[in-house]
Amino acid sequence: NAPKYGDNPKAGSFYNHEGVNVYYEIYGQGKPMVLLHGNGGSIGSRAALIPEFASHYQVIAFDSRCHGKTDCPRGYLTYEQMASDVNAALTHLKIDSAYLWGQSDGGIVGLLMAIHYPDKVKKLLASGANLRPDTTAIDPALLPMLDKMWAVVKNDSIRSKQFRLLVDQPNIKPADLKKIKADVMIMGGDRDAIRNEHLVEMHRNI
Repeated sequence: NAPKYGDNPKAGSFYNHEGVNVYYEIYGQGKPMVLLHGNGGSIGSRAALIPEFASHYQVIAFDSRCHGKTDCPRGYLTYEQMASDVNAALTHLKIDSAYLWGQSDGGIVGLLMAIHYPDKVKKLLASGANLRPDTTAIDPALLPMLDKMWAVVKNDSIRSKQFRLLVDQPNIKPADLKKIKADVMIMGGDRDAIRNEHLVEMHRNI
């Protein structure tokens, strides 16, 4: 039977970082590869990818803060906190550097890892990530949808924190990308939420 990715006691562990229990699962052997999911997702969101990658790499899949089994402390949620959680857990696992693949919010966390903890990132694939939450980066057609989403989630303490990430963050300066030392692939769909011009802007600043 295939393991239940995201809820597999044999592969899962917690690491307490600054009072927050961060959940991760490890599969396979080889060079370490970190998988980071998108907003509202979890390790299970990337389940289809794990078996293939685990046949070539040691896959470390994380539940981001306020997602999945990872704690959601009181107060404002930031992508910087999420990146700090991943960095601390990798240090705990004695992993000096890893390949990172982050999708959407996970791509943002990956960029922040590469900016703030450059030694930890061998190579980064950032898929559907953005630097800022305005219409120069995000398709303006999504704004009415965001209003509808807020009406649904505003009274849910965890989902409202996740939603606030989308509308308030990230706030990464293009110049910050110049600090990145690792090889980076910027990826996005041609009809994705992130504008193609923004993907090119990111590429040009790395």
